[in-house]
Amino acid sequence: MSLTYLSEREAYGPKLPASAAWALTVMLAIVPIRGIIVLNSPVSATTVYGSTAAAMVCLACYGFATSRLYRESSVVLFRELLAINLVLGLLNVAIDLILSVSVDASLFYFFLAPYSIFLFLRLPPRYLHVAFVVIACGIGYSVLDNFISALQGPAVMLAYIGRLRPELAVGLSRTGDFYRAAGYTGSHHDSANILGMLLSYFIVRHSLRAQLIDLLVGLLCLLTIAMTQSAANIVVAFSTTLLFLSYLLISGRSARLLLNTLTGVIAVAILGVMYSDVLTVFLVRVGDSGDWSGIATGLDQASLISSIPSLFVGHATGFGGESSDTEFAVLKIVLHLGIVHALVLLTILAWPLIRFMKQRVRSQDALPSLAAVTCGVASLVHYGSLLRVTSVFVFYSLAALCIGTMLRDDEDKKSASLRNGRVVV
Repeated sequence: MSLTYLSEREAYGPKLPASAAWALTVMLAIVPIRGIIVLNSPVSATTVYGSTAAAMVCLACYGFATSRLYRESSVVLFRELLAINLVLGLLNVAIDLILSVSVDASLFYFFLAPYSIFLFLRLPPRYLHVAFVVIACGIGYSVLDNFISALQGPAVMLAYIGRLRPELAVGLSRTGDFYRAAGYTGSHHDSANILGMLLSYFIVRHSLRAQLIDLLVGLLCLLTIAMTQSAANIVVAFSTTLLFLSYLLISGRSARLLLNTLTGVIAVAILGVMYSDVLTVFLVRVGDSGDWSGIATGLDQASLISSIPSLFVGHATGFGGESSDTEFAVLKIVLHLGIVHALVLLTILAWPLIRFMKQRVRSQDALPSLAAVTCGVASLVHYGSLLRVTSVFVFYSLAALCIGTMLRDDEDKKSASLRNGRVVV
C-alpha cells in the first residue's frame, strides 16, 4: 500500500479557519513548555500554570460543545464513553465533597480533557506536527540546559526547580555525579513522559517518511530523556519504539522501510558513542541502582487488604486506604475512581489502539501517533505523569491525530471500493 504523507492530509471533520488553527497550535505548544514563562518573566508560577490550565479546559469544553458534529459510528461510541466518564466524574466530585475530602483540581483533567480530542480532530496533521516539533525541542533544550547547569552543583538545580515547582525543591536525586534534569516542567518524570511519547512518534515517523527533521528531533528526545534518568519512562519509551519499528519491518516488508530504520539505528549508535557518559548514566539508573522499589510502595499485603473497599467504589483518600499513595498509577486511578470508572477512563486512553486493532486494513499512517499513545498509556505503570496538564493535552492531541488518520483512511478505502464496484462494510 502506498503511503499518503501525513503533512498532505486534511483535518477530519469541520475545518478550522487558519487563524484559529494556528492559535490552537500555539496554545497546545505553550502548555508543556510554560515553565519558560515562569523562568523568564516576573509572572508567578501559580498565575502561569492556573491560566494555561484554565485555557485548555475551556478548549476542552468547546470540544464538548462541538462533539456532536461527528456522526461516524466509532466516534459516536467514543463520545458516549466520554459522557459516561463525565457523569461518573461529577458524581465522584460530589461524593468527595460529602466525605469532606478536598477536591483536587487535576480531577477535571480526567473528566473534561478527553473532549479536547474533538477539537484537535479539526486541526490538519501538519499543524499538530509543528506543535510536536516545538514541544520536543523546547522540553529537550530545557532538559539539556538543566543537565549542564546542574554540573555546577546542587544549588543551581534547587533554584531552578524552586522557581518552577517549589513543592519539589526539597531534595535532589542523582546517579553518580549527575543530577536528574527536570527541564521546563520542573519534574524529571513529567519531562521524561513527554519526551518518551514524542521519541516514539518521531522515530517511527522517520521510518515511514525518512524526513531528516523527524530523525533529528527523535535523537534530541533520545538524548535528553536519558538525562532525566526517569527509568520507568525510559524503558517504556524504548520498548514501545522498538515494538512499533519491529511491527513496521515485519508488516511492511519494504526495502525503503528497512533502509529508513537502519539509518535511524546508525544515527542512534553514533549518538551513543558521542555521548556515552549520558547513556551510561541511563543504564546505571535502569539497572540495580535504579529506585524500582518506589513502584511497589503501598503494595504490600496489609495495605492492599485495607484498600479493598476503594477498589470497588474509589475515594481512597476519604476511606483512608493505605495503598492510596502508591506510585503504580493504574492502581492509584482505580483506588481513587473505583474499578468501573477506572475501566471507562483506561478504555478512553487506549481507544486509538482499540480502534486500530478493529481496522480491517490497518493504517500505516497512524502508526507514529499510535506509538506515542501506546507509550503514554504504558507509562501509567509508574507515577502517572501522563495525567498532568503538561502531558495530558499532548497525549490527547496525539490520540486525535491517530483517530483522525484512521477515519480518513477508512473513508478513502470505502470510496476506492465503491469506485471499483465493491462495497466495504
